[in-house]
Amino acid sequence: MSLNRRLVLKGLLAAAAAPAWAADRPRIAHPGVQLYTVRDELQRDFRGTLRRIAALGYREVEFAGYFDQSPQAIRALLDSVRLTAPSAHADDRLLGPEGERIIDAALTLGHRYLVIPWVDQAQWRDLDGWKRRADSFNRAGELCRRAGLQFCYHNHHFEFATLQGQRPYDLLLARCDARLVQMELDLCWAVAARQDPLQLLKAHPGRFPLVHLKQLKALPPLQGGDVLSLRMEDAAAQMTEVGPGAVDFAGLLADPASRGIRHFFVEHDQPAEALASIATSLRWLRTLQG
Repeated sequence: MSLNRRLVLKGLLAAAAAPAWAADRPRIAHPGVQLYTVRDELQRDFRGTLRRIAALGYREVEFAGYFDQSPQAIRALLDSVRLTAPSAHADDRLLGPEGERIIDAALTLGHRYLVIPWVDQAQWRDLDGWKRRADSFNRAGELCRRAGLQFCYHNHHFEFATLQGQRPYDLLLARCDARLVQMELDLCWAVAARQDPLQLLKAHPGRFPLVHLKQLKALPPLQGGDVLSLRMEDAAAQMTEVGPGAVDFAGLLADPASRGIRHFFVEHDQPAEALASIATSLRWLRTLQG
């Protein structure tokens, strides 16, 4: 068995041995951070930032770029500070000829999920384009599946606009093979688009193994109820640390429908002080666990 395959098997066994939920209350056994939150800190001091994240008490990270570090060097660092990286965001190169190389790096790093997090704004209003994208996701999902990985898609707000009587998010859920394409639900962006994340979880059990935890102080404005009128900078201006706000984390995490979630990544797109921000979010999450 190759080294990469052994690393994948090790990750699968570890995940099976560590359930994400306690029976009596919501429990996030392995709190994680989406590293986009600390991108500036990683650029300045990659090794030191990961060490500080581990020292805060986080146990998982989700990458959004590798900052010119080799997969082998990152894996050694993660092991040394007792962090795991079950997931990473990838760009559209995963859907093309570079997919195999990206997957090989993911296996070295111990990822179990590869996530496409974005669609270019020129495609937001193109329903046929969304259909083509769903088909490309199925192809990438099959490539990932053969390597022992799970392909996912991460939402923002624009997937919940209605185009020709259909929402792109519903199209993706229906047109993509559920075995090949799962979803990373960004709770903040879904709520900003006036969606109920809990209803999504209930309607599609087992489809959401990953979530992003970030909060809004208040709902950003929509013009005439048009989801595509939401300016991303207006949403970013309302983002704050995980805690009380527009997203009902406590209610969602306490509901049985949330028990299919395996990984929880704290995120803040524009924190004033990134390390202080993720420390605040982690302290609040711990208050849910009694």
